[in-house]
Amino acid sequence: MLDVLRAATDGRGIAYWRDKSGREVDFVLARRRDVDAIECKIQPGRFDPSNLETFRRYYPRGRNFVVSPGVADPYDMRAGALVARVLDCRHLLDLLGSQFRTGPSGAR
Repeated sequence: MLDVLRAATDGRGIAYWRDKSGREVDFVLARRRDVDAIECKIQPGRFDPSNLETFRRYYPRGRNFVVSPGVADPYDMRAGALVARVLDCRHLLDLLGSQFRTGPSGAR
């Protein structure tokens, strides 16, 4: 997953998040005022949204992703007020790559 994020962002803005209680989000990406959260799961059905819900209390703006191999068609998963886009690495690379590779004018 880290290699996919590096390819999509040229290595810019990649971090992880953990609070003092040990709750963590696998990867976070800063995008201007937003912070995207990425959780990696082999089986998306085993995703526990509690860490992401805590993260969103601190950083309410941004997109939520659950990345899992073998997801042929991306879909949204809802957990209370939280919505996460479930997709595989290829779809995430396509989505992020188009946003990080070009600036507002379309130039690097």
